[in-house]
Amino acid sequence: MANTYTWVVKHLNTNMRGYADTGFFEMQGTDPNGKTATGSVSVSFGGADLKPTSSWTQADIDTYAATYQDNIQSQIDSQLGA
Repeated sequence: MANTYTWVVKHLNTNMRGYADTGFFEMQGTDPNGKTATGSVSVSFGGADLKPTSSWTQADIDTYAATYQDNIQSQIDSQLGA
């Protein structure tokens, strides 16, 4: 049986100009024995991703977070000894 993963945090930080300038994404993983671990990534936005926080929909945030999902799951797997 494989590890299972759940998103814990998908958060955009807003700067004083109202732009989302960084994002923090965290997942929790659980192995088949019930042991848990977390993994995360913090991202600084630039280019087309640097836009007003109000321009980000939840679907946009979910899609963006998904680009880091494999990396975060690898962090978790390392902690769980997979």
